Amino acid sequence: MKKKCWFFVLLISPLISGCNNEVKQTDFLIGAKENKIIELSLLELSSKIDTQHDTFFLATHKGDSCTCWTGFQNVMETYNSSRKNNGKDYLPFYSFDTDLMPENIPESFKIEKILSGYTDFYIFKDGEILDKYSKSAKKDLAIFENKDKFKEIIESHIAHDTIKDYQYISYEYACRDLINKDNNEFILFTVRSGCGDCNYCMPNVVTPFLKDISLKMPVYICDIEKYRNTDEYNAVKSTLQLTIESNPLGYGKGVVPTYQYWKNGVLLDAGVYANDSFFLDETTNKYQAKDSYFDGTRTLKYTSENLKNKMNSEESLDVISGNGYCYMETKKAAVYHDPLIKSFLTYYCVDE
Repeated sequence: MKKKCWFFVLLISPLISGCNNEVKQTDFLIGAKENKIIELSLLELSSKIDTQHDTFFLATHKGDSCTCWTGFQNVMETYNSSRKNNGKDYLPFYSFDTDLMPENIPESFKIEKILSGYTDFYIFKDGEILDKYSKSAKKDLAIFENKDKFKEIIESHIAHDTIKDYQYISYEYACRDLINKDNNEFILFTVRSGCGDCNYCMPNVVTPFLKDISLKMPVYICDIEKYRNTDEYNAVKSTLQLTIESNPLGYGKGVVPTYQYWKNGVLLDAGVYANDSFFLDETTNKYQAKDSYFDGTRTLKYTSENLKNKMNSEESLDVISGNGYCYMETKKAAVYHDPLIKSFLTYYCVDE
């Protein structure tokens, strides 16, 4: 009996060690249109981690003068160029200057401050650190200097690669190369990494839908988080034609997430996920929809749904009241809005 037990231990030992050495993988389904490293502010980084719960690659550095940081940027950009040469989309790489971190760093802050001339590289999954590499560690040194080693490490962490032609773009790229340009046709999602509705619909509705189809036109995501609470924010929303003043297909003062269909520099169709407003009708003591993008006032090609009327025909609405506002939780609003955003994507993205 003892011999049999010992044999069983020997049998499972390789399996246990194999699990311990297994590379941590996750999906990186959204690519990038531009081969550039996106420098994040403290607010943007905090939003991506704590609010968006994003999956992404992050390089941290101290200032911009360190040669190890400039060299690592070249490694990342060279790798992305090789992806493009092989018919794949660029990967979005982000960076953050840890000099922007507050002096008294809260324990919950997930990245470490760099105190000397080196670089760290993080892989985040759903807002948590999946893996970390540091140039200060001898075992990790090669990935910061050797392009082949960097490629090996990056691709070992990718369970599913990017969806073709589903890409992040900067606001600057949208202005320069997309909107108001002839000979183009695309879908544009305008989002903010600090927006709860955006952070629900993109990973739970839009990305899974696009993963299962072959896109017949590019789908771009433009994150305008960095402009919020700045003097430029209203101009940004107007330029992207999110507001009712800038385009009849806009909504109020401009909200996110907004999804749009553009062709030859003209906005032709659009939609807004959630962002409905409500009020308590004191005569019936029932909540009613006050405003909705889908209120019958816009001629939309992919749907004729009057969501405001539909909501107001319900026996009751699951609305929350607080701080002077009446609103519906995103998961509750999804019951009404998921079919509409899927209708839009089916109408414009799915080959017949």
